[in-house]
Amino acid sequence: MRYLRIAITFAYILVDIFFISAAFFPAYIHYYGTFPTDYRLHMLVYAFWMASTVLLFLTSQLYYTVRELTIWRETRRVIRALLATTLFAISLLFLLKIQTFSRSVFIINFVAALVSLVSWRVIKRFFVRYLIAKGFNNVNVLIIGAGRAGRRLAEVLARKRELGHKVIGFLDDHIAKDTEMKGTRVLGPVAEFENIARRHFIDQVFITIPSERNLVAGVSCLAKLNGISIQIVPDDYGLEVNNIRLHDAGGVPLLEYHSPSLNYSMIVTKRLMDIAIASAALVILSPVFLALAILIRLDSKGPIFYGSKRWGQKGRLFKCYKFRSMVSDADSLRSELRAAAQIHGPGFKMKDDPRITRAGKLLRKYSLDELPQLWNVLRGDMSLVGPRPLPEDEEVGQFKLKYLRRLSIKPGLTCLWQIRGRSDIPFERWMKLDEYYIRHWSPAMDVGILLKTVPAVFKGKGAY
Repeated sequence: MRYLRIAITFAYILVDIFFISAAFFPAYIHYYGTFPTDYRLHMLVYAFWMASTVLLFLTSQLYYTVRELTIWRETRRVIRALLATTLFAISLLFLLKIQTFSRSVFIINFVAALVSLVSWRVIKRFFVRYLIAKGFNNVNVLIIGAGRAGRRLAEVLARKRELGHKVIGFLDDHIAKDTEMKGTRVLGPVAEFENIARRHFIDQVFITIPSERNLVAGVSCLAKLNGISIQIVPDDYGLEVNNIRLHDAGGVPLLEYHSPSLNYSMIVTKRLMDIAIASAALVILSPVFLALAILIRLDSKGPIFYGSKRWGQKGRLFKCYKFRSMVSDADSLRSELRAAAQIHGPGFKMKDDPRITRAGKLLRKYSLDELPQLWNVLRGDMSLVGPRPLPEDEEVGQFKLKYLRRLSIKPGLTCLWQIRGRSDIPFERWMKLDEYYIRHWSPAMDVGILLKTVPAVFKGKGAY
């Protein structure tokens, strides 16, 4: 098996060298027309670049078909490694003052090599997944613990056949032998591990009850003696986490549970989208702004715009702007109407609010009163998409701790709540939608929410 892995790794390297060369030489000859007189120096730079690329690919585990690695994560590794070596080679040309070698060749080569190196890996991974799904090189798996974590693991392994894990059964001290758990049988107690492992030719064992330290130690010792790979499923303690990081502190292994926040590049991307779209919208919608301002002025006395303090990112207060849709003394009447609110919690919403003007009903139905918040987006107080800003209200101080995370990012002009029914959604569900958005944010999600906001607003559902 060891020699087979070495042979496969060597074959992968040869395929990469072929595709890198196939990308480099056509670009080189196309640019120069022929080999220049000092081509030996050029070939030396190219050889160094190719060798560094292969070496970085090797350290990035790109010459192994790791079954658990997704196609997207493998593609990201290829992009990072190839970009790093290409920039390094271009920097080397600059430092050594090799003026005769065009950097354009490297740029063209980078694009061509990236396409070919990613493409053949995607094809290879689909082929390997097909073989594994047909039973090639599958491993027999035994799961210690038939509790919630064990049953969930069995379901995942059964569903993801490309991982090549054949679940033979569970071992559990608290569930009777031969009990079937969603298609997987309990084979007996943990004490029978060695006997069952040999009888069923077990290759790998998963322990899903890590808190029982003596049991883990005993099974680990027996697994090692029998040449069985062992993996321990960490307890999630009921937490909602996206990632678990493994690192150490002075040699002490640690598992870090965390739900990652937006990194710097994601923040910059989101801000650039906000500026571009908000700027364009303010210009395009300026006639609409003028028409609504005239409508509000003709309908009732008071200012055209209404500004109120709202909770922003990290608890910072900012002035949020809207077109006025209520009578001018609406805030003073709020306490009298709170008992009739349809949304309970931080936020005040009620159907048939007597404070709303005739023009205000039209504005609120189609969320036109929110349009001035494009200015808040441009200023950086808000984002186009994000949790809706809550008012500076005494109830915010009583906010549940688990919901304070919605203040970790900028509030938005629209959100999942806006496209799922708005005020018809209960407060708890609203908060969960915000939590989901924060955990799973991506530029594609923002674009999707923005596109769905327009038809949702025109339907006028849940608007009051």
